[in-house]
Amino acid sequence: MAPGQGEPLVDILAREGLTSKHTTQLRTLLAVPELQALGFRLIAFPVTGLFAVTHSLLAAMRTLKETGTTQGLLDQMLTFTQFTDLVGLPAY
Repeated sequence: MAPGQGEPLVDILAREGLTSKHTTQLRTLLAVPELQALGFRLIAFPVTGLFAVTHSLLAAMRTLKETGTTQGLLDQMLTFTQFTDLVGLPAY
């Protein structure tokens, strides 16, 4: 909690944020230790994974469109077995 405050501080981090109804502004992201030093106790990154996956998906589709193959992406992709293990398919 912030000094003199009774409620924990919460920060929900995203690279961009709405600063008003019509304005989007890039924000400087502080690292978790910096936010903790400022008194924040709950720090969430709700869309970080989604944005990273979307970036990778667009790059993969662009490569497929341009080259007609995913051969050059194999080192950036899970194998079928890795994916099914990750989602727990072997348990079924």
